[in-house]
Amino acid sequence: MTEILRCLTKFAGLYGLLTAAGKTLPPEPVDIWHREIRALRNATGLWDAIGAEDAAALRRILPQHQAAKGKELSRLAREHLARRVTEKMAVGRFELIAEPDFALRYRPVRLIDAIWQRFAEEIAGMIACARCPAPKCGHWFLRSGGRGDR
Repeated sequence: MTEILRCLTKFAGLYGLLTAAGKTLPPEPVDIWHREIRALRNATGLWDAIGAEDAAALRRILPQHQAAKGKELSRLAREHLARRVTEKMAVGRFELIAEPDFALRYRPVRLIDAIWQRFAEEIAGMIACARCPAPKCGHWFLRSGGRGDR
């Protein structure tokens, strides 16, 4: 438990609080972090099971759909994941920005909103992430970002 708190404190120190925006902020309860980590772990586990077409994992994650098979199970899993991500994005805080060329963008205000936004972009196919194959690295990066020769 102490190691988890140390990691969370370091992460918050580097990137900011999960659920607040601004300069001087009070500390967040660790329960908020645990709840969000659990929600993200559940969502990414479901996404990984969908991608791997792992019916056993899908049935374990979605016990209410034990009788579903094949494409039906995959469809139900995708619908379940879409609902979860939609719920998180619906309560997110975003700024609407008008660019000089009149393009409209939105930017997440809180760190947790940025995390869910990136996850939603990945499952929607807007971005693709990959883990670095170099030995002892394992960092994640956008496939579309950076150089194409590495």
